[in-house]
Amino acid sequence: MRLPKIDDLPHVLCGPIVRRTTLGKISIWLATKEACVAKVTVGQQENPTAVSSLPLGQHLHLCLLTIDGPFESDTLLPYDITFEVAEKRIDLDEATGHCQLAYFGNGPSIATPPSSLANLRIAHSSCRLVHGVAPDALIRLDDSNLAAGTRHNLRIQQLFLTGDQIYADTHRIEFLDYIAKLSRLLIGPEPIAERTDNQDVLLHKERAKLLKLHAGFIEPFSEHIITFGEYATTYLLYWSDVLWPKEELQKDLERFRQGLPKVRRLFANTPIYMQLDDHEISDDAYMTKAWSESVPIAPIGKQLIDSASAAYALFQAWGNDPAYFSELAETITSTKRFTPTKSWAYSIQFPTHLVVALDLRTTRRYSGIPHAKPLALTPINERAFANKTKLTVLVSSFPLVQMRKTWWEKTSTKIYRGFLRFWKRTSKAYTTMYGPDAGDTWDPGDLSLPKLLRVLCQENDTTIVLSGDIHLGHFGTFNYQENTSRMKLLQFTASPSTRPTRSGRAKHRIRGQKRNIDLRGLCKNAQVYSEMPPPWNGGWSEPRLRSNGVIEAHDFSDLKMPESHWSLTGEFQVGTSTDGTGRYRIGEANVGVLSVTGSVFLVEHLWNRNNQTEKTTFVTHQDID
Repeated sequence: MRLPKIDDLPHVLCGPIVRRTTLGKISIWLATKEACVAKVTVGQQENPTAVSSLPLGQHLHLCLLTIDGPFESDTLLPYDITFEVAEKRIDLDEATGHCQLAYFGNGPSIATPPSSLANLRIAHSSCRLVHGVAPDALIRLDDSNLAAGTRHNLRIQQLFLTGDQIYADTHRIEFLDYIAKLSRLLIGPEPIAERTDNQDVLLHKERAKLLKLHAGFIEPFSEHIITFGEYATTYLLYWSDVLWPKEELQKDLERFRQGLPKVRRLFANTPIYMQLDDHEISDDAYMTKAWSESVPIAPIGKQLIDSASAAYALFQAWGNDPAYFSELAETITSTKRFTPTKSWAYSIQFPTHLVVALDLRTTRRYSGIPHAKPLALTPINERAFANKTKLTVLVSSFPLVQMRKTWWEKTSTKIYRGFLRFWKRTSKAYTTMYGPDAGDTWDPGDLSLPKLLRVLCQENDTTIVLSGDIHLGHFGTFNYQENTSRMKLLQFTASPSTRPTRSGRAKHRIRGQKRNIDLRGLCKNAQVYSEMPPPWNGGWSEPRLRSNGVIEAHDFSDLKMPESHWSLTGEFQVGTSTDGTGRYRIGEANVGVLSVTGSVFLVEHLWNRNNQTEKTTFVTHQDID
């Protein structure tokens, strides 16, 4: 893969990407190849907002433009950006290389939050792998916006990317080498721990050796990015086609590249909110105590965590919470390292609903067993839910309620785990006991779950959970009750945006449309439950206590609650294929669109199969007005 020449590139390498959008402020993020002053005007504003770019390297600079309102709800606001580069003025069209960013008119536009739930239209997806074997499902969202034209109520007003916006740990070898070379071109050489000669590009063979010896991974990766520049470059390649090589690529990479112009237009016109999951750092990051105690102290492991955190802060978190990260951005860009001092969680109050995004990755509490599941996924900040509202949108990187397995699925899982125990007699990996992602699930025995459900029930009448991660599309309707308090909970899962492998095509099938859920629990304070996973349909009404004092090193005071009985009952509904066979295949490219029209939630799960576009529509009723 041949590197591009800097002189041949347009001024804007990535973006513009519309980020946090409220009636008081709008933020727009972009990356440029030269230092500049960016000036933006939104709507009918006469005085532009000007921001100087921050340098990441000789040929990479970042801007976050935050424009003060007030802005009107239920409107499409056109915006324009100009750039002052070395005393030269460049308009947005020229700066982007004449990229098609407009749905109508001459430039991009922003859909402001609606004033009524009847006009609310949100979308979500996750797990967007660059070499997936299906077309990018985000392309469908661009098609939807294009068809909406100037009709605000049909435009997607909020897009939630619920995790794995990039994959740091899995790349084609030639693409990984391209990332390393492009990083050096944009940012320059960077030191790598345990490497004496940092002048040459770190190619695959040497990289695999360093990762095996010095990363601290339980199961080593050989195609893993390490430096800050490599993480930053990966974001640019996932979000824009500007830096991609011009020659013909492998089929899966070529498919992804061809979809990027539509994804770029979607990002330039749609307010986007993002959340961290493991692959932004590394596969299974922080899943167990063993990972958290081995990788951060290993030389390569510490470097890639610091690099990933800095890149996530600048490329994702900055747009979620501009006020907080704008104060840190200059320090992060100069050091290219970042150690978070608070969680990545955030909340936003809109006129019609409250959005709370949880950090389920970096704030876990563990038991004394190295490879066991976490005792609690996240602390519960009650202040984030303080504004009483009829509707709360909870962003959880993986589903709050798990689908109960069928007899055949349980049996096949037991056979698979038995094989793993036979194959890995030392039980070195957590997969031998719980399966590969057992620590990345909400569990009825999780100490933070009852506190979360109680807070949600107290502060709102209906909760919508947006989730992904599990490479499955479905939704569930549930009724939560704690003593005499009640709440309606609707869970929507859309994943992946691009299907990672072909193995799921015929291997995984869910037959039938509905699966019932009945979880019941008794909440008691300061108890640590058995490490063995509870039944899928049982919960932990009779918990088995551990007596070895494993919680002494952890503070669980924020999770303590008065003793209470709670229940969560309802059903999952999964898709039915258009040919009427009653099958919904796990692992297809998947994106969810949710419209609230009066008291009806219209859910469209969109995916691609065999390059044929399909759509499944579900309707569920819940009065929230």
